[in-house]
Amino acid sequence: MSSRFLDRLSALVGVSSNAYDKACLNLESASYLARRGDHLDSLNIVQVIRSDGLHIHSSKLSAWLNFAEGMQFHCKGRDQEARVKWSRCVAIARSSQSDEVLARALAWLAFCDYTVLRIDSIAKLTIEAMHVLAKDNYEGCARVNMTLAQIHHLCGNYTRAREFYDRSRLACLESGDDVMLAALIHNMAWLRMSALRNESLRGMQLNDDSKIVELASESTRNYESLIGSKVFDAMTPLLAAQVDIMRARYADAILKINTRIVDLPAQGLTRLSASLVADRAYCRAKIGDNDGSRADAAIAIESVTSEDHVDDLAVLYARIAEVYKIIGESETSAFYEAKADALWRNFDLLKTRLLSSISYIHTQDT
Repeated sequence: MSSRFLDRLSALVGVSSNAYDKACLNLESASYLARRGDHLDSLNIVQVIRSDGLHIHSSKLSAWLNFAEGMQFHCKGRDQEARVKWSRCVAIARSSQSDEVLARALAWLAFCDYTVLRIDSIAKLTIEAMHVLAKDNYEGCARVNMTLAQIHHLCGNYTRAREFYDRSRLACLESGDDVMLAALIHNMAWLRMSALRNESLRGMQLNDDSKIVELASESTRNYESLIGSKVFDAMTPLLAAQVDIMRARYADAILKINTRIVDLPAQGLTRLSASLVADRAYCRAKIGDNDGSRADAAIAIESVTSEDHVDDLAVLYARIAEVYKIIGESETSAFYEAKADALWRNFDLLKTRLLSSISYIHTQDT
């Protein structure tokens, strides 16, 4: 499938007579290619521009160069290095009043903060991004609105989430950014799946249709295949594995987890491994493999680190509690159920803080 986004940038390069402007447009293409998972093509563009040395004489081009290199790190799961590049981009772009790239870098830094729930800085970065964000800066608009949508979605505020998702989707369509649209579809499906899973693990009344979640997972896979996106090549099958668990297809879920869990470290997603091993333990318990289930439960528990997110730990211990209940070890099950309950309460408090931190942002038009 041809990329309207890349075609538009290529046309702009073709009519530009300014070498610096051409380089900036090519770096925008490199950033897009990194987001699509075409890392070698992205790297080749950046290497050519850096070797030309034009960025030494242009603050705007230097900002774009750091932005593209930050995106390359981010899309390989190396967010600490991405932060360094994007922070450098922000500093240069501020001093040179290069608002287009400044807004994008701020928006992506805010998203990185969301992924690790750095509550205090999410709103600060988002507000600054919105302050310099032009209406035709579609990538910045899409990223800002998607992050706000994800926060509301995570916190159970589905009406507000839908409004921000719609704004993000429209920005993607305006620019032909099919990769950003794929990310939106992917994240919506994962958050919907996570909400349903968490409600089930907490013994709550389910407020979503499992069939809708399954269709969302399938739509995600199909759209990513259509546009040639490879950046979610580990996470999309694991989303399907969660659907398999929900639909009691335990052997299928085990196969998908076994196939894709090895890819997580290369994408900077090692923190998810323990929860996935706990999922596998649950699946093995459900098909009667008590020894395999018990072994996986032990591995999952031993894999917990201080960097694990509170919601991931809540899911992990809730799964472990289910495992021990299924294999008949009720005392151990009750122990881990109590740990999960405490973590769920902490997660509820965190969601309240998170919503409070962005509550005033919805009044601003992006």
